[in-house]
Amino acid sequence: MQGEQATNLTYQIESICQTTELTDGTLLDATTSAKLLATKISKLLGGQDYKMRRVGDSALRPINVDKTIMRYIERYETCLFENTLYRRY
Repeated sequence: MQGEQATNLTYQIESICQTTELTDGTLLDATTSAKLLATKISKLLGGQDYKMRRVGDSALRPINVDKTIMRYIERYETCLFENTLYRRY
């Protein structure tokens, strides 16, 4: 093979969160829950192990018209170089 071979890998993460009550009795609304989960996902995928980057704008939408359930969508991508994935002998 000639030249550099690369593959783009993209994940779309859709989180469905609802208003929940924490163990101490505090209510966590659906929007805050979704953003908190997105922060944890971002730290995982953007961290040392995966090194992915978030692309585009995040979308936060209520499910139907119920604002107690929110849908949060994010996309992450990375470029995988073929020579790091496969070895040819």
